[in-house]
Amino acid sequence: KELDLPADMTVRMGLHAGPVYPQIDPLIEKMNFFGSHVNRAARLEPATTPGCAFASEQFAALLAVGAADRYICEYIGVEPLAKGYDQCPLYRLGRK
Repeated sequence: KELDLPADMTVRMGLHAGPVYPQIDPLIEKMNFFGSHVNRAARLEPATTPGCAFASEQFAALLAVGAADRYICEYIGVEPLAKGYDQCPLYRLGRK
């Protein structure tokens, strides 16, 4: 509401952690990030339930180490990712 977004708008977020490679993208002529972990994050978001944030096991592990006092990751199960990319353990992110 504060940002004048539609009241019925739902957002879904896919969170993953892994090495990426910064490089100038010749198509957009700006800095962009590349690598298999960028692809995994992109395939995770469509698997996320609208209104939720789903995290990969790698992201959930980092969060457990760095912010376990503020966030909780509830195990959902091994789920397929978009476009048949892969399947991976997913966690629903929430605040404590």
